[in-house]
Amino acid sequence: MWIWASRPKPQLSLNTVAGFIFDLGLGRNEKRTRTAGAPARKARIQAYNITAFLGSLICPLQGNFDQEESVKITIVQFDHEVVAGTYARWLQEEQVDSEVLTPDSCAPLSPCDADALLLLGGHMGVAQKQDHPLLQRCHAALPQIVAQGTPMLAICLGAQLLADALGGRALSKQRGERGATPIHLTAGGQRDPLFAKIDSPFISVQWHNDCFDLPPAATHLAYTETCPGQAFRCNNAYGVQFHPEVDAAIIADWCKRAGVADTEPLAAFQNVKDRYRTASRQLLTNFLRQIARK
Repeated sequence: MWIWASRPKPQLSLNTVAGFIFDLGLGRNEKRTRTAGAPARKARIQAYNITAFLGSLICPLQGNFDQEESVKITIVQFDHEVVAGTYARWLQEEQVDSEVLTPDSCAPLSPCDADALLLLGGHMGVAQKQDHPLLQRCHAALPQIVAQGTPMLAICLGAQLLADALGGRALSKQRGERGATPIHLTAGGQRDPLFAKIDSPFISVQWHNDCFDLPPAATHLAYTETCPGQAFRCNNAYGVQFHPEVDAAIIADWCKRAGVADTEPLAAFQNVKDRYRTASRQLLTNFLRQIARK
């Protein structure tokens, strides 16, 4: 089901005004037209032309409005124990429709199936993809998906898989990090819209033993002192080694599963959780805006 994404608005809603005009017969039947692939997106954008026009008249009085756009995101979950966390909740708050492909899923990955992809992490490595069918199918599909311009945010294992599929290298048991870490943006990262309104350095969470070398055509966006490959971009696809989607409960669970005796990673996170949450939420907001611009 398509769910129409929205954000908090002033009292006078552009949709209310536009809806009144549609009710008079100027396009009601087009407003929620759903067709397959590119025609659906074209129909939705055409249906909101009237809203954009009204916005140009009203916005000087009320401030800036974000253009509304229906968004459907496919979340690819490679590991039953590594979930979308706060990002799943925030997508619900934004009324963004999503579906989850779990490790047991046999559904094909196709650029036409969703407006965007969110690839999660996992305990396995890219070198083990033959033992994990979803990982292997995703690796095979990624070059075409990226070439067709589908927006993507790939996290940790997802970023390693993306880099490897595009001609970089996933490296086993190298440059590992754990816990809250400052992430530095490159000059390219400071200009990239994914990191708009995010200061450098910002705080994120690391939980990886493996890493990646950048694909040949990638733009390097972020680094840490230990692991240079923290973020990159190829076309509309982003790979990030860090985890912007976790919370204290997830970190505590990971510590338990990894047999981490001390509570230092969790304690360190608690000290910076507000800064982490702010940067992580802004990154997701920026990614959703990238989808809307596509």
